[in-house]
Parts: sequence; C-alpha cells; structure tokens
Amino acid sequence: MERSVQQREEDGQMVYHSLLENSALQKMRKDLQKLTLYKETLLTALGSFLDTHYPHPDQAETLGKRRLARANTGLTANFITFHEMLERLMTRTMSSPHDPYLQVDDTFWPPYLEALLRYGVAQRHHDDPRLVRLNDFHQ
Repeated sequence: MERSVQQREEDGQMVYHSLLENSALQKMRKDLQKLTLYKETLLTALGSFLDTHYPHPDQAETLGKRRLARANTGLTANFITFHEMLERLMTRTMSSPHDPYLQVDDTFWPPYLEALLRYGVAQRHHDDPRLVRLNDFHQ
C-alpha cells in the first residue's frame, strides 16, 4: 500500500514537471513566433525606406550629362542597390566574423558607399582602401 502511494506521488511529480516543461516550451515558441513576425516587419519597413530614399542609381540619376555621356559611349555600369550593399556587408559580417571585409568592386555606386562611410555605418580597411566592413554597433 505504501509503495503504491509513493509510486502515485512520483508519477504525479513527473506529470507536473512535464506540464511545466511543456508550458515553458509553448511560451518560448510563442515568443519566437512574435520575434520572427517583428523581424519581418522591421525588414519590410527597412526595405521600403531604402527603396524610397535610396533608389537604384539608374533611377536616381536624371537625364543629365553623365547619363547621356554613358549612353553615347555605351558604358553602362551595373550598380547594385543600397539595400543589396547593406545585405552583402551584413552577410559577410555574419558568415565570417574573423574577416568581415568585403572587396569593393565596380558594382558599388560611389555616392552610396561614401554615405555608408560618412555616417559611420561602414569603415575602410586601414591598409587596403578597397576593403570595407560594417562598424561594430554593440560596443
């Protein structure tokens, strides 16, 4: 009789602990879902902001002398958007934190790159000016 009471108490404790773990797991899942939704909202807002205020370089230029000269000489650069520049820099920083520098090539539009450097979002390598990385914002 004493054994069955003790067994029931142990079973009750196990069920209680599994319910606590299950409810904690459910709470963590719900919090993760909220954070994922919030992240998507922020990324959408950032994308629309960048599209509005930093359009693609071909759209940003007016029909001025530079665009007409490029059209006449046949030199058209395939610049990437500001959003793509930030995405490449973030990806490089996250994928290889030991070497976060990204080689600047002809696809980076110089005014957008200079804006990143001027406002402290990115910085050049101290030895090689063709390399750029994101600044550390957590310090």
